[in-house]
Amino acid sequence: ETCAVASLAVNAWTVNDPARIVELADMGVAGIVTDVPDVALAVLGRG
Repeated sequence: ETCAVASLAVNAWTVNDPARIVELADMGVAGIVTDVPDVALAVLGRG
């Protein structure tokens, strides 16, 4: 929330756990870097 107020984008690096990917997306991170993009897209409903 503090970063959003300051207009700072937050990116998460090397997130491979599906539950954590969803949690971070729900928190509004700007980007998620992962070794399993197919899993990330599937759990986010984009694949």
